[in-house]
Amino acid sequence: MADDITLPSRSSTLPGPVETMAGLRNSALDATLYGIAGLTAVERGLLAPGTGTPGAVVLAKPGREEAPGVRVFADARAFLDAAHGAVTQFAVPGGGGSELAAAALARHVADATGHPTAAVVPGYGRQDAVAEALGGAVLFAPMARLRTALGTLARQTVAQAAGQRMPGRRVRLRDDVLTAPAIAALVTILGDQSRRVDLLVAHAQGALTLSAALARVMRERRGARAADAQIVTLAAPTAFPVGVRWLHQVRGALDPLAALNAESEVAHDILPMVGHHMNPAIPGYLSLRRVLDGLGGSTR
Repeated sequence: MADDITLPSRSSTLPGPVETMAGLRNSALDATLYGIAGLTAVERGLLAPGTGTPGAVVLAKPGREEAPGVRVFADARAFLDAAHGAVTQFAVPGGGGSELAAAALARHVADATGHPTAAVVPGYGRQDAVAEALGGAVLFAPMARLRTALGTLARQTVAQAAGQRMPGRRVRLRDDVLTAPAIAALVTILGDQSRRVDLLVAHAQGALTLSAALARVMRERRGARAADAQIVTLAAPTAFPVGVRWLHQVRGALDPLAALNAESEVAHDILPMVGHHMNPAIPGYLSLRRVLDGLGGSTR
């Protein structure tokens, strides 16, 4: 696989100094949030040093091999054109949404299942990365309340896209709200009706991104295969469109941000002694393998 590693071209989108610093901060926080022990030094060198290109796709094989097991695609179409039909597992990270976050989460999923996994690069803002990495510390409680309000707005947008009714005042938004690069990339992949989709994993605000993408493809009647997939969200219980058949959502008991953002009507499991992060080097990490094995938690 080493010979066919390619990187997306970034020559036309070089960031300015402020964006560069923000991107590097996001990447550093993502390293703490997800851990980098699962990626080799060579694999980390293939990733953009900052946030990377929103909508890019990072493919990771399970295990740490001598040859790089990570490949970066400029966008979803490049991924599909590479004929990776055997890839049936996809992920969406939270945190700063950098290429490092995408690669690390994809490797977590691949290692837990034994199958290659592709993750979409969201490219969130630096303020989101800080809040994610701190896991909802008390200092960020006001920000969490604001994000709860924004989450409600996002869920109403998802409901509108799926043709659902929600109690309370409806928020009318233009359709192009759902065309952000990461959502568009997921729509392209999940809307490919020739592709089997077995597992979808989202962490933190990546769950909102995934929910919005599923709403779009289901509204366009292209999401039958994706709707049949197993969907797992971590640290962000989120409303999903009607038609999703298998959904399992969890959060850690030591994750106040997820607790503040969780809506009471969204069923989810609570994992004892678990926080927001997925970094095995830090105690209290959220283990995807444990979640997939169905261990721990009390259902709400």
